[in-house]
Amino acid sequence: AFCGQGMTCEWKCVCDSHEPVCGSDGRTYPSICRLKAENRRAEMSGIPAVIFIQRGPCETGEGKKLFVLVFMTPGQLDNLT
Repeated sequence: AFCGQGMTCEWKCVCDSHEPVCGSDGRTYPSICRLKAENRRAEMSGIPAVIFIQRGPCETGEGKKLFVLVFMTPGQLDNLT
C-alpha cells in the first residue's frame, strides 16, 4: 500500500507527526495529517479548506489574535449575499 507524504506504512498508514497544529478555522488538530484529512472532507463538500497556521496549539486568550485568511474560488463568490 502507498501512504501519502508524511505518513509511514505499517499495517495501515500512520502519521509520522504527533505534534498538534493550528488551522485557519481556529481549531487545534492533533497532527498535520488530521488537518489534511479535514481539507479532503472540505474539498469534497465544496467548502473552503483549512489552512495550516502554525505548529502547536492555536493560541487563545487575552492579547493574542488569530488572523484567518479565507480563500474562495470565483464560483463561491457568486453565492454570497
